[in-house]
Amino acid sequence: MRLFSMMQRLFVACRLTLFVLILGAGACDPSSTLRDKPSALVAESHFHPDLDIDQRACHVRRNALLSQPDVGGTPAYDAMRAEILGRAWGEPMVFMREPTRLPIQQLSASTRTLAIAFDRAPHGVRVDRLLRQARNQPALLRSILLPEGYVYASDPLDALEVVRSLQLPLLFQEPVIWLQRQAEVVRLERFRERNTSLYRYAEGPYQGQPASLQFGDRLAISPAEFANPLHRDLRTLARDVGFDRVRIEHRVASALVVQLRFGTRWVRGVLTAQGASLQLACLDEPRATVEWVEAWMRENGHQIRARRAMEAVIDTEVRDALPFDRPIDAEDHFSDGALRPLWFDAYRRGQTMFSHQGRGYPVYRSDGIAWPPQVCVDLVLETYERTSGTWYRPRGQPPERIVGRLDFDAEGITNRRGVLAFGTFAESSPSLFEYEKLEERNRIPFAKRKEFFAYLLEHADDFGPGHVVAIQGKKRDGHIHQHAIFVETTDPVTGFPYGLFDQMKKPRRRTWEGIMAEAPARSLYYHVRPTDKIWRAMDPQPGQIMPSPLRRLVQSR
Repeated sequence: MRLFSMMQRLFVACRLTLFVLILGAGACDPSSTLRDKPSALVAESHFHPDLDIDQRACHVRRNALLSQPDVGGTPAYDAMRAEILGRAWGEPMVFMREPTRLPIQQLSASTRTLAIAFDRAPHGVRVDRLLRQARNQPALLRSILLPEGYVYASDPLDALEVVRSLQLPLLFQEPVIWLQRQAEVVRLERFRERNTSLYRYAEGPYQGQPASLQFGDRLAISPAEFANPLHRDLRTLARDVGFDRVRIEHRVASALVVQLRFGTRWVRGVLTAQGASLQLACLDEPRATVEWVEAWMRENGHQIRARRAMEAVIDTEVRDALPFDRPIDAEDHFSDGALRPLWFDAYRRGQTMFSHQGRGYPVYRSDGIAWPPQVCVDLVLETYERTSGTWYRPRGQPPERIVGRLDFDAEGITNRRGVLAFGTFAESSPSLFEYEKLEERNRIPFAKRKEFFAYLLEHADDFGPGHVVAIQGKKRDGHIHQHAIFVETTDPVTGFPYGLFDQMKKPRRRTWEGIMAEAPARSLYYHVRPTDKIWRAMDPQPGQIMPSPLRRLVQSR
């Protein structure tokens, strides 16, 4: 028995030694070996039989990465990260370093003059000014406004203007260009529509639709230019694995050394990069802690799956583009909500059109999907319900609302359409929602943007995916308005709730700036969190056990 134990330890030691040698062979210097490493790292490579091999392997790997120079990060962007995400629509990318344009001395004389003037101009106006000055010079605009091909700025006002004002036909004249968003690369094709040049998606789920720019996008004339990206898609990994916050301790080209938060517990780990994609390589923690994380993933797997399903439903809702429930000729908001009852009556009768005050409206979209008019609370409730499988049959099938795992009608809701009524329902339904009305002192008008964003950042742990926020305040018509906003996602670095989804004109993903700028006197009014009952109803695979993303050298006993 003793001999067997010694042989088992020797076998494990050999595997760890092999791992360390492979790690050394994969270092930046191909000729380096373990002997070339700092003495502290050599000491770490010694095998301790009383410690877990997976922990030791990850510990060695983490220290090897820490011994490499940090590539720099983005201190200017990080300092303004929440404000940028609150204003400019895009993805919360982690950049290895700041994207930079060519040095001034390498620019042509004409470009150099405009670049110097751009650098000296005030933030927030200089983008539009440059677009007017060089409107028919796409290469020049790219050289100044797209550092290393990125839609990027480290100032919030510039970031907003870059996303709002840059249009692809101003930047390119080529018939085909390429877009990298997160880790995906798609081809865009130029076309003309009503004497206007546009680029549209030539592939993927949005094929045929006009393409627009988001913060963090990368553009190129050839996909070969996307080699060695500066950005890393942290949000997708966070969503798929389940951690909600990350602290980045060290950045090298091949990996990030991080701390991850699962629930309320922080753990040390290593994320490896394949291009812009990230994978959870290992956790530098004792086996008991790793097993706790894996148990947490299993216990919360339904919510992780539900969140993925919810984002897919929001993709569908954006593509479906259900119309806002306001009659075409309405001059104000007082007739909002008048169309949906008429639509439903026509739908259940099997009709294809309905009318209101002499105007005709379609029951189905041209491709046959049911097309009910929506107000903002409709979108909120139907996002939950559609994720659970509740929705209307398309044209060609018997008209019916298929009920999935969640139906708020069955939960006793009496008013599905009013913002205040939804708040009352949420407050009286603790099995479904947690309701919180904000104290008056916390109702910061959006006009005070810095204070507004600072409040959200300070209270980031209170907001999460699937939450609902109501805003209230006076608009330009002099009336007090309420509006319900669905929080789709948060920034894994800061926790800032940046990814918003709402219905106004049509379902759209927007920022706080995009929603609230038109009436900046509005402020947060109430906040609603879905309970586990709703998350379980949205789980597309109830009862499934979530597999661990961690690869083990030694399995649990």
